[in-house]
Amino acid sequence: MPHTVTPPRYAHAEGFTAVAFGQGGDFICTGGSDSLLRVFYSSKVERDQEAITLEQHSDNVLSLAVSRSKIVSGDEEGVVLCFDVSTSARDEGGKLAVEPSGTVLRSTLPARDISISGSERQVAVATDDEKLVVVSLLDTS
Repeated sequence: MPHTVTPPRYAHAEGFTAVAFGQGGDFICTGGSDSLLRVFYSSKVERDQEAITLEQHSDNVLSLAVSRSKIVSGDEEGVVLCFDVSTSARDEGGKLAVEPSGTVLRSTLPARDISISGSERQVAVATDDEKLVVVSLLDTS
């Protein structure tokens, strides 16, 4: 069976781009060297809609993790941010809602990799200082 390739979409300015599918495959999240996060709808019906753009980072986005209801991203400055993803409005034909929920971690070195636990209660962050940091997501205020 031949593979289907969808037409490319502009994601970020030239440079590094991180990418991750949402858990249910409803959306694709990207982070780039332009310090932006973008959330694209992935279904055929919604694919041509404008991406949601998040401008909370102030440096290159290097790492990205997505779970059922969270997006966690890390940048070159070592700042790791969390965003809440609401899909409840989608069940009623509404748009996907993505809102900032706080800073997870501030490191002195770049945040290179991130993983969200299955329970969405913790996030593991690997930075350039050779340490793995596990942070609770229960309070990111």
